[in-house]
Amino acid sequence: MSQLPVFLSVLLGYSPAMAISVVGLIVAAVCWQRTPQGALLLIVASSIQLLLTLFNAWLYGGYLPRMQQSGESVAGMAQMLGFWTVLGGVLHALVYGLLIWAVFAGRGKAERATP
Repeated sequence: MSQLPVFLSVLLGYSPAMAISVVGLIVAAVCWQRTPQGALLLIVASSIQLLLTLFNAWLYGGYLPRMQQSGESVAGMAQMLGFWTVLGGVLHALVYGLLIWAVFAGRGKAERATP
């Protein structure tokens, strides 16, 4: 229970990212009829981002403080954080790629104006 204030403060720090992920889900639901492919890509990207944000809040606000209190070695924590940093970076790149794809999904080929 002593970890709860730490977890809540970390969760507060991640609240803007969580909020924008939820907004992305809402926007996708609203735009589903008009652009289903773009909305689906936005749902996937926003869901991944929300899960990443919640996992980071749990990792830094709950799991790591508990590991430190239990006497886990610094080397073990560093190895785990290094792995998560690489995996998290790849997942964030996936989110950005999905968002870029969503922007252009369902658009037709642009016609050139003739002078």
